[in-house]
Amino acid sequence: MLKTCSKCGVEKEGSDFGKEKRTKCGTQSRCKSCILEYSNQRRRDRKLEDPDYCLKVNESRLRWKRKNSSKSTLYNRGYRQRNPDKYSAHREVKAAVEKGLLVPLTCCQSCDSFGKTEGHHEDYSRPLDVVWLCVKCHKDLHRRLNETHKDTEAVCNVQYS
Repeated sequence: MLKTCSKCGVEKEGSDFGKEKRTKCGTQSRCKSCILEYSNQRRRDRKLEDPDYCLKVNESRLRWKRKNSSKSTLYNRGYRQRNPDKYSAHREVKAAVEKGLLVPLTCCQSCDSFGKTEGHHEDYSRPLDVVWLCVKCHKDLHRRLNETHKDTEAVCNVQYS
């Protein structure tokens, strides 16, 4: 099913639109990428308008976590059980940084921007072999990896008659 986005005007597959029970076709009028772009811009604008915005968001997250501590604990436990190699690698990096054996770079190894970086593992079996990326580059990389993984799954799951 093809549908045209009301924001960008591009005709896209139905899976490119979020679900919406109140509409006749059951999907939102704007595509997921337009909604994401709008949400990111709104968040940036709110940060500029209200200097305490980040503090308010963090306080809200902490309140939710305190109120729903059992949900949070169950989620974290499930993540550790589903991803033992990832969890182990993250713990080893954290311990190495705390001991001073591994020093995080302050410059992204992808875009060369300065600021807070995150360690990215290309291979979880080599936990201290990390690439230091800014948050934006790290998210973009994982988004691309997830899309590639989904494409590979789609190719592998093709049923021939």
